[in-house]
Amino acid sequence: MNWTLLAIVLVLGLSAIFMFRRNIAGLIDRIKSIGASGVAIDPQQHATPPPDPHAEAEAVMRLLDDPVLVDTENALREELRRRNLLGVEAVPALIRLIARQQINLQFNNTYWVITGSQLRALQHLNTHPGPNDRTTIEFFHTEVALQNQEAYRRFDFNAWLSFLRTQGFILDHPDGRLELSVRGRSFLTYLIQNGASLDRPL
Repeated sequence: MNWTLLAIVLVLGLSAIFMFRRNIAGLIDRIKSIGASGVAIDPQQHATPPPDPHAEAEAVMRLLDDPVLVDTENALREELRRRNLLGVEAVPALIRLIARQQINLQFNNTYWVITGSQLRALQHLNTHPGPNDRTTIEFFHTEVALQNQEAYRRFDFNAWLSFLRTQGFILDHPDGRLELSVRGRSFLTYLIQNGASLDRPL
């Protein structure tokens, strides 16, 4: 008998048992029966229960506890009461309101980092529906880059266009042409409705 080989196998086996002892213990607990047909495992036992909605709601309330927020919350609750929307009917309305506020926040943040040339490109796409030649859009970058070479030294057209893509404002067509997306049109509408200037430098 090869005692060295036997010792190696024994050490590996003990190591595996030690490393996976929790998994093995959990598997043993789930065994329902052992018979001629094999071992029956209960797949549902020890399943993670769903979160308690009441506990989750309380956790969110504690996390977002702020005097100004509470005042705004009370004003919103009063508005819902005025509209008789304090029941389950309020849920779709509140989801729509939250979604609108999230979009507004995203658009507002984007507005403070987008360049004037990118805004002009979006306006062009908006007034010329459908696919536009890439060179037509590139013109807006080239025009400003020639006048502001230092500022645009590390902001080439690909990076300039990539920003609009990541914001979801443009659609790429297989033939290389570009088109304003629904989100891009919504962004421009948001700016106009909120009186934001579309005439920005660079």
